[in-house]
Amino acid sequence: MRSRRESNEAALKKLGEERDAALKEAREAKAKYQSLEKQLSEGGSKTKDLQAKIKKAESELSESKKARETTQSELDDLLMVFGDLEEKVAKYKARLVELNEPVSEGEDDDDDEDDDDDEDDEDDDDDDDEDEEDDDEEEKDVKKAK
Repeated sequence: MRSRRESNEAALKKLGEERDAALKEAREAKAKYQSLEKQLSEGGSKTKDLQAKIKKAESELSESKKARETTQSELDDLLMVFGDLEEKVAKYKARLVELNEPVSEGEDDDDDEDDDDDEDDEDDDDDDDEDEEDDDEEEKDVKKAK
């Protein structure tokens, strides 16, 4: 009986150790499961945040495209109006030439040339004063001739 008892005690001890190992394994598995659940939850909220950012960026992109298209359309309209104006100016100049009226050719040139001569503009003012004096003298001469 003694050997049976020792055998039972040994088996009981072994079962106890196996039970303790299984409990330890179960606790570790439960902790790992909780950790994974937490990571999954955090991942889900990050995914939602990223999806919201994507929607916002797509919305901003769409608005930007619409604004660009509107601006381009307005620019195209302005270019058409400008082209029409240039055509009218050309017709008016041609009509003036037909009527033997003076037409300045300088207006056809780009305005870029005038931008370079900013300092010369002051000198032109002085020339204008001299031209006015010359005009006054010519008027006096015309009156004297009468």
